[in-house]
Amino acid sequence: MTHYSAELKNHKSLITGDFNLYHKKDSQNKDADLLEIDDLLQSFGLKSVYHKLSGEAFGNETKHTYFHQFKEELPFFLDYTYTNFPVKSYTLLSWDAKFSDHVGQIIEI
Repeated sequence: MTHYSAELKNHKSLITGDFNLYHKKDSQNKDADLLEIDDLLQSFGLKSVYHKLSGEAFGNETKHTYFHQFKEELPFFLDYTYTNFPVKSYTLLSWDAKFSDHVGQIIEI
């Protein structure tokens, strides 16, 4: 990520997608914790749109963006959108297992 630091610091940027990371207290995670990634992105002025607009803390999301193995009882928040500029609107769609195990996002810039 530091390879792109000049671009991220000097341009309006939007990063969105499946980070394949979540944050839960007292839980084993992958090689990096999402809070480390969040700190790095914030150092470039990028903030999580969902968390900024909802006021919710990482790991305490009331909505989910992914349902593991298409199971409603296995929800996670894995899909993030980061920007260093305001967005006009941000919406998480309703989950439909016919289409994906992820929830769609609509980001209006």
